[in-house]
Amino acid sequence: MTQTMSEPLRMIQLAIVPARLYAWARLSGMTLRDQGYLVHAALRKAFGTAAPQPFVVLEPSRSASAPELLTVLGYGRADKHLLARRMVEVAQPLLSEALPEDYMAHKDMPQAWPSGSQFGFRVSCCPIVRTSGGAEKDVYLAAMERAQDGEQPDREAAYTAWLRRELGRNDAAELLSASMRAFRLVQPMRRKERGAPPSTIRTRPETVLEGTLAVRDGAGFAALLERGVGRHRAFGYGMLLLSPSKE
Repeated sequence: MTQTMSEPLRMIQLAIVPARLYAWARLSGMTLRDQGYLVHAALRKAFGTAAPQPFVVLEPSRSASAPELLTVLGYGRADKHLLARRMVEVAQPLLSEALPEDYMAHKDMPQAWPSGSQFGFRVSCCPIVRTSGGAEKDVYLAAMERAQDGEQPDREAAYTAWLRRELGRNDAAELLSASMRAFRLVQPMRRKERGAPPSTIRTRPETVLEGTLAVRDGAGFAALLERGVGRHRAFGYGMLLLSPSKE
């Protein structure tokens, strides 16, 4: 079985054992400071191009009978059987222990999304835009530069407007409501060239937005889920988590 576009879009659920992940990373000479980059590297090394993307890392679970685990949810076209096989074929032993097969699960996403359907959503994203020179800039800082004398842009409003544009690509969805649940500035790790060691790059915004959306074009919405929202989707940003609408 190979991963092809004929396979349905799936939601993948994985568990990561942090102690095993960090041990693998240390032996691989990787930094432990950027969790998104570390999980991205682990998924790529374990599953290759079958790795889910976009993905999100949820808060660790704790119980008396189980070790602390990180939960990863992501979208992709591979199922849990293909992921387990890829890991057996190529992953190093410590990495295999970091991604226990017993916790791998998947479900097929709907084939059709009726126009007008409403859902709650949550998305961790990196709200940035490209400048005319090709550099990346915080959406809020870009709004401040465009502001007229005396105007003071609001960060939440700037990010909400950006999200509305992102959801509206290809007429995929309409943003009905949104609020900013978390915000921080981060200095992520990235490789500037293939094979080069990761290095810290410019500070970027990270925010969690929640709200309600309505599907407009079913095919466009399916493509939006698979692509994700915004940039840096390979590093733990942009996955739309849906929930029943409260409106």
